[in-house]
Amino acid sequence: SRPTTAKVRFMGRAQYRHPHQMLRVDRETRQPIAAGLASQIVRSLLPKLKDYSAVLISDYAKGVCTPEIVRPLIEACRSLGLPVIVDPAAGGDYRLYRGATGVTPNRSETFKATGREIRSIDDARAAGRMLVERFDLDLAFVTIDRDGIVLARNDGDAVHLPTRPREVCDITGAGDMVLAMIGLGMAAGVDPVDLCKLANVAGGLEVEQIGVVPIRRRDIIHDLLHGARRVEHKICTLDELSRHVSARRQAGQKIVLTNGCFDLLHVGHVSYLQEAAREGDCLIVALNSDDSVRRLGKGADRPIFDQQYRSQMLAGLEAVDYVVVFDEDTPHAVLETIRPDVLVKGGTYREEEIVGREVVLDYGGRVKPLGMTPGVSTTDIVRRLRAAEEGGSSPITIPLPVERKAA
Repeated sequence: SRPTTAKVRFMGRAQYRHPHQMLRVDRETRQPIAAGLASQIVRSLLPKLKDYSAVLISDYAKGVCTPEIVRPLIEACRSLGLPVIVDPAAGGDYRLYRGATGVTPNRSETFKATGREIRSIDDARAAGRMLVERFDLDLAFVTIDRDGIVLARNDGDAVHLPTRPREVCDITGAGDMVLAMIGLGMAAGVDPVDLCKLANVAGGLEVEQIGVVPIRRRDIIHDLLHGARRVEHKICTLDELSRHVSARRQAGQKIVLTNGCFDLLHVGHVSYLQEAAREGDCLIVALNSDDSVRRLGKGADRPIFDQQYRSQMLAGLEAVDYVVVFDEDTPHAVLETIRPDVLVKGGTYREEEIVGREVVLDYGGRVKPLGMTPGVSTTDIVRRLRAAEEGGSSPITIPLPVERKAA
C-alpha cells in the first residue's frame, strides 16, 4: 500500500542556454515504514553483509531509514569491520548515525547538525571535527560545493581538498555521486584523502550534466588526465613523470617524447610541438638543463634563459603535457625510464642522426623526424637582435603554415 516515490522536474530554457530547473513536484509519503516491515528488511540484509566490501546509506528522510533499520545495520557493519558511509538527511538527528565509518553532509546539513555556519574553510574544518567527536565517527566528509571537500578524522586532523571550477548545469545527483565514489573507494581500500579527490571529480562531472547521469570510469580518468592542467603541475621530476605516464598507459594512451634546449622559445618551436603532439595522446618535452646546454657548445652566452624559465614557457603551451629537465648530455636516461611509443625530433635531422634512436628502437618504439618552420631559429633570432642594436636589422618574416590534409 506504500506508493513508490515519483519525482518530476520542470525545466526551462532561456535564449537557448542550458536548462534551468523551475519547479519540482514530488509524489511521495514520508511516513515511517511499519515496524514489521523494518524487521523484515533487517533480517534480509544482515546475513548478506559478509558478501560486501562496504555499505552506503543514503537517507532522504522518506520514512525508510528508521532507527529500527539504521542502528542494527551500522552495528553489524562495525562488528564485521565493514565500512559504512551515510549521506545524512537534511535536518535529521545524527545520533541515528552514531558509530558509522563516515558521513557526507553538505554545507547546509553540516550547519543544521552542528550549529556552526560554514562561511570559510576553517569553519568547515571545525564543524567536521565536531561531527566526528559528537557521533563517534572515523571520518566526516563535509562537502562544500564549489570549495570541494573538507575531510575530518577522528585523530583531530582536518584537511581541505579543493575542487576546480565547473560549468554547473544541474546539481541533481551530485550528492549521490560523491557518496558512491567515496563508498567505492572505501571498498577498494583507497586512502581517504585520495577518496576526496576522486569524489570532487565525480561530483564535478555530475553537475555539468542535465539530470542524474551515470559517470563512467573513463570519464573520471579523462578528467584526471586532462582537466584544468596547471603549468606548475606539468613540470615534474623523472620519478613523478614515470607515475603520470603509467596512469596514462593504463588509460590506453600513446606517449610521445621530444627533447631539446628550447632556448628563446619562438613560433618555429610552437609549430613543431603542435605537430609532435598529433603523433599521440600525451607529449613530453625532455629539456636540457643549463649545464647540459653549456656542454653542447652552443656558445658562451647560451642558454639565454635558465631552465626554470624555459620549463615554464614550454609548460604554458597547450600542446605540451609534461616537461622534465635532464642534466646529462643525452636524453638516454629519460628514454629508458619513460619508454615513449614515439620519439620525435625537429630540424634537419635524418632518423639515423636522432640521439636516443637506438634506445627507442631496441624496445620496439618508433622514431620520427619532423620538420621545422623555415626562416626562423634561435640562432637567427639572436643574430638579428644583435644586428638590431646596431641599427641594421629588419623584422623576421615567417611564411604561414599550410594546413595538412589527413591522408
